[in-house]
Order: sequence, then C-alpha cells, then structure tokens
Amino acid sequence: MIVILAPTISYLSFFRKKGTVTNRRSRIGGGHTSVGEKIMTVMAQKKWIVRGVIVVAVFAAMLIYCVKAMLDYPSDVSVESPSGRYVMQNVPVEKIFMLGGMAYLRVTDKQNPQKVYRTPLYDMQSLDMRPFENEQKVGISWIDFDQQAKTFTISMPQWKESWLNIFISNTPYTNLEND
Repeated sequence: MIVILAPTISYLSFFRKKGTVTNRRSRIGGGHTSVGEKIMTVMAQKKWIVRGVIVVAVFAAMLIYCVKAMLDYPSDVSVESPSGRYVMQNVPVEKIFMLGGMAYLRVTDKQNPQKVYRTPLYDMQSLDMRPFENEQKVGISWIDFDQQAKTFTISMPQWKESWLNIFISNTPYTNLEND
C-alpha cells in the first residue's frame, strides 16, 4: 500500500502551482521563495517601518518641545508704546536649532493681555527698539503692528524667511523689500 501511495503523492505534487509550499526550490536557480522566507521578509519590512515611525515621532516630539520653549522664552528688552497700551518685547531664540542672533517681537495689548501677537523670526543685528505709535500703527523701527487689521509689516534690511516662522508667528505679516 505504501508503494502505491508514494507515486500518487509525487504525481499530484507535480501538477500543483509552482511557488506553493509543496514545491520548494532553491532561490539560487531562480526558484520561488518559501513561506518562511516570505514571512521573514515581511517581518524585516515591518521592523524598518516601525523604526522609521519611531524616528519621525522622536523628531516631531523634539520639534514640539523646542517650539514650546521658544514661545515661553523671557524677553531681553521690553518697551512700552508711547500711549502705554502696548508692550513690545524682543525675545531671543539663539539656544535652539543653532539660531544664533535670531529673535521675534512679542506685542501684548494691555487692554486684552491674554492676546499676544508674535512676529516671524528676524536677525537681531537690525534691531532698534525705539517705539512709535499713531492712530493706526504701533511698533519699533523696522516693524509695524496695525492695530485694526492685527497684522505686522516688516521692513528690515535683508530680512529672510525662516521655516520656523510657521510655528513662531501667530499673526499675518508682510515683508517690504528693503535692501
């Protein structure tokens, strides 16, 4: 009986689809991979995907931490507007992302102190904290804050956009080219 079944089993396995579990061939000759090899390949791919997700998550957490730290930095210079309604603070952010010499202006309305307006980052070499104010605008040299529209106008010489401005500035702004 064993003699009769052995040729039948090999005959049936010959007609099965190539690449199935019963037709295991070596990959050297261009054969197909086994189920075990496929599982190992999928597991290796998942391991790399998990590692990639972890790297992205760590980078995102570091970015969130650094931006939060920048927004909470104390100012190094504070001035009041001539009317006394607005406080303008220069906030340096030089300790994060190698931003040496960069800062942003934080403007606070004393009549509404929970509302804080922040400019995009700028180079502190161009900083002049002399305040001015009229019926429509308040600010310092090179930076105007429109009181009605709640926007900034930046006219600093050689001002450059930073990728961190999307996180720092919470107020619309325009840049007037001034070279």
